[in-house]
Amino acid sequence: MEHLKLMGLKSHDCNVLMQDLLPVAICGILPKNVRQVINRLYLFFNAICRKVIDPTKLDELENEVIIILCN
Repeated sequence: MEHLKLMGLKSHDCNVLMQDLLPVAICGILPKNVRQVINRLYLFFNAICRKVIDPTKLDELENEVIIILCN
């Protein structure tokens, strides 16, 4: 921590940091509209990174990501 760097993390550790801790960390830093877009993007990536994706939800996810990116 001398140089304020996280070193020696495995891919799962980085995944946990990005998916679970990042939304909590940005809570008090960013404006509400920016937080909402990042949280929606987080939920999208969480949905597509699951072991099993429901094929009936793919169209819904595609439409959702378009709206997220436009925001």
